[in-house]
Amino acid sequence: FHRMALGLQKLAEDMLKEPKSYKPLKQINWAISNQCPLCCKGCYFNFRNGKMSIAQAREIAKKLRAAGVEEVILTGGDPLLAEDFVEYVDLLRALGMKVAVDTTGYTMTEELAAKLEGKLTYVGLPIDGATQEVVATFRKGQDDTLSRVKKAIDILRRHGIAVKVNTTVTRHNIGHLIGIGEMIAKEGYADKWGWSVFQWWDTRAEPRMAEKYAVSDDDFLQAVARLKAAVRGAA
Repeated sequence: FHRMALGLQKLAEDMLKEPKSYKPLKQINWAISNQCPLCCKGCYFNFRNGKMSIAQAREIAKKLRAAGVEEVILTGGDPLLAEDFVEYVDLLRALGMKVAVDTTGYTMTEELAAKLEGKLTYVGLPIDGATQEVVATFRKGQDDTLSRVKKAIDILRRHGIAVKVNTTVTRHNIGHLIGIGEMIAKEGYADKWGWSVFQWWDTRAEPRMAEKYAVSDDDFLQAVARLKAAVRGAA
């Protein structure tokens, strides 16, 4: 995390050095936790040891704001597992930046949601199948991932926090997209912020894993086209 902090600080400093014609980044993802309750096949995050202090984070956040960043999406690992997670949210907001969160949702609680009321643009949560069996082809490590995501959505709704649904498309769930869409539409999970469908990314995957999980560009685009035609409101 120390290396990550230095890299992020250098990015902010380089942005400040750019000529006036340079258009600064308006939004960034900031990984603040090297822990996660799940093990997702092909995860691109490098789970290094170490921890950034909140004082270091504050200085980096100031430089990001000065460089023109308007919104920060807190990620990980799972950002909810960072012990100073709420402090990150508060310091970014104090600097005038919007804050969103991308999490597994596995550890969301009523107490935490209450602390986040009125502070977040949205919370991004993964739904990669309409059943736990389909979800488990990609997100492993727990046997109740889907039910915990649904529970997290219910908690966030009670506290007025918008939800953005994320679905990663692999070779194992590409044939289930319409079923996923129908469930999301029926439950109104994406009514406030939307639903994003992503093609599985093989950036750090070994060839054998890529062969097992990757879908071609054509297959992905065709599946999304079928989804849009079948499920009203699918993005």
